Amino acid sequence: MLLDIVILPPLKLRQRLGKKVREAAKGISSVFVVDNKKFIPHLSLFHIRTSKTRIRNLKSRIREVLKKYQVFKLETLGFYWGGGPGHQWICQEIINPKILARLHEEIIKTCNDLRTGMMPSTSRRLSKLKKYYRNKYGVSHLLKFFRPHFTLGMVKSKEDLKDMIKRMRPLRIKFLADTVAITEVNFWHQVTRVIKRFQIYKHTTSSPTPPHLLGRRERRK
Repeated sequence: MLLDIVILPPLKLRQRLGKKVREAAKGISSVFVVDNKKFIPHLSLFHIRTSKTRIRNLKSRIREVLKKYQVFKLETLGFYWGGGPGHQWICQEIINPKILARLHEEIIKTCNDLRTGMMPSTSRRLSKLKKYYRNKYGVSHLLKFFRPHFTLGMVKSKEDLKDMIKRMRPLRIKFLADTVAITEVNFWHQVTRVIKRFQIYKHTTSSPTPPHLLGRRERRK
């Protein structure tokens, strides 16, 4: 199975983001769009190829990791894009606070030995370090290359890319990260279904949430 351990944004935010993507993609030649229908908006923490027989163990390990975490705020930094001829990625980059980087690293450390193989590679060229990561973790874009983001879609030309970004601007996202999930993904690492959700609580068993980590959810526009 091709899985991704992710942070799921709140339902209303996923719906609003999916609608905005669908509207921006009208008339544009795309490989796929993350419309909250076929593909679900998410923030990837660790892509992992594993088997159904190991999912129960995977659930248990994630629960243990999350006991040490509290809800935290996330917000986007802006658009970024990349790719090659026929496949141009469009993403919203997310500011990477220390707590997110730590969660990313701990999920990898805790779950990596449950892998049964490598994830499909969506990159044509890999640096020496990325090849090392791919051999050790089954995927190359992690740790030093961890760039948290929401993938919005993939279009077929630079002209389509420019048009879609123009239609989506301005786009800024803020939310409380309170849900981690095990999800199933396709070849392009896009979420097709949620297998299991886990709650990140507002406080751990040892201490309350610091005031600076709490805040009002993004107001509806």
